[in-house]
Amino acid sequence: MALKSLSIICQLMLVVVPAGMLGGIDFTSSNLPIVVIDTDGETIPDEPKITVHMGIIDNGPGNRNHLTDPFNGYDGLIGIEIRGSSSQTWPKKQYGFETRDDSDEDIDVSLLGLPEESDWILNAPYIDKSFMRNVLIFKLSRDMGTYAPRTRFVEVVLNGTYQGIYVLIEKIKRNKARVDISKLTPDENTGDDLTGGYIIKIDKPDDDYFESTYPPPGNPNRIIQYQYEYPKDDDISDEQKAYIQNFIFEFEDVMASPDYANPMDGYLSYIDMHSFIDYMLLNELSKNVDGYRLSTFLHKDKDSKNGRLKMGPIWDFDLAFGNANYYGATGYTDWQIKLLKRGAACDDTYQVPFWWYVLLQDSTFIAETNARWLELRQTVWNTEAILNYIDSVADTLNEAQARNFEIWAPPGVFGGGFWPVPVIFYTFSTYQDEIDYLKEWIQNRLNWMDENLPLLDSDIIYITQTQGYRPAGFSLEQNFPNPFNQQTYISYQLSTDTHVRLDIVDIRGRLVETVIDEWQWARYYTLKLDGTHLPSGIYYYQLRTEQYTDTKRMMLIK
Repeated sequence: MALKSLSIICQLMLVVVPAGMLGGIDFTSSNLPIVVIDTDGETIPDEPKITVHMGIIDNGPGNRNHLTDPFNGYDGLIGIEIRGSSSQTWPKKQYGFETRDDSDEDIDVSLLGLPEESDWILNAPYIDKSFMRNVLIFKLSRDMGTYAPRTRFVEVVLNGTYQGIYVLIEKIKRNKARVDISKLTPDENTGDDLTGGYIIKIDKPDDDYFESTYPPPGNPNRIIQYQYEYPKDDDISDEQKAYIQNFIFEFEDVMASPDYANPMDGYLSYIDMHSFIDYMLLNELSKNVDGYRLSTFLHKDKDSKNGRLKMGPIWDFDLAFGNANYYGATGYTDWQIKLLKRGAACDDTYQVPFWWYVLLQDSTFIAETNARWLELRQTVWNTEAILNYIDSVADTLNEAQARNFEIWAPPGVFGGGFWPVPVIFYTFSTYQDEIDYLKEWIQNRLNWMDENLPLLDSDIIYITQTQGYRPAGFSLEQNFPNPFNQQTYISYQLSTDTHVRLDIVDIRGRLVETVIDEWQWARYYTLKLDGTHLPSGIYYYQLRTEQYTDTKRMMLIK
């Protein structure tokens, strides 16, 4: 059957979708737009996309949308596939789709008031029973002036069966309304044309990627993989691959050098520092357990258009805002980037690039981070404004959430794909419990970050920058200053990659604190030891590796 004929038949079928029981759910109308998909009996695969019909009913703000209403938001063909990684194992599937014409070609359209494009995501909030973690963090990013995908809540009907609440999300893509960088064609292989634009992704392995020349700190057996997001594998030329690889490699070499913070030719020559700061604050505010290491995008425009490397856009915050039970993500205290580094010892495949920890040693980066935090807290990250937004979204979803939880595991009930959920979530019994938890967690997190900035006073900087040269041997230096009042610095060097333990013991040899217990690579290290929680006295610090042990004496005087 010709696609055009299929389209006409589907339109006739879908315009008269009967109101009433859909898959056991009494669904006739909604305050949300309704997306109706008919596959003509085909099963939606992981890939490739199949061509089906989609209609959207959207009568505008304040108006109800009825299943018997005409398709006034969209009425045509789409190519659709199941998307996601671990989420593919969850019963509520999420989909990627592209809008198509009758010739099966992509067409740019505006859906639900969002800017025209052909590529979209139907995100399925399943493990996130508030439905809003991604929506919230994307809004906070846009409020900062940093692009993040725009979103619209919808309810979905697939082949006559009600599917619950979904979020229509812009797919991360290069164009003026999304990632606004220059278009790069396969024949642009010289001069300024070659320098942009590029979108790079750090994520689980894909078909085509290049590897970092530096292992992540704490686990020398792992490697960071950079994937080509734009141009795609099929479109990017060999010259373009070589260019962006070399750019990343040069940036990494600078970050591994002792002169990385040089204002003339240090890291500021390669990256847009403020985009890295905004990215970090978004991940730290939410304690995103996948932050920095998965679903991590970077992009670069042409050199003639300020072609420094930028972080973002942000993506995939399902396991954020207290919604994960590992790497310390449940609690609202501590810095997530530090917790992820400690977690490297568990040999997780996906780890944080070393250059994040180097950036956190630079006084300029820290000062700008602190200033940005204060600015945000006084404006768009005001606590009351964030909590009011959550309430407004919950109010909008209140009707639809009841229907959604009739077919998917409701609050407090175990469901497939729920292994990362903290135990406290099984004490919830209502949607409002989910919302109250989210609000309380965010309020506590904001307060903790207020109290624990500036970052220079935090133990997030317990390892300082690695100086780019392999030492000839092992050594442990005398701390400075000594005696010290509240803080002191301890330096040491490793000539081979090894497991390192640094303990603080009292004068009787009793363990006071283990400062380091992890794999480290051969470099020079300096750490800042905070003694504000210790009483005055004489202490010893002991460095132990597989090849070397040494102990030094220090004095704390308050």
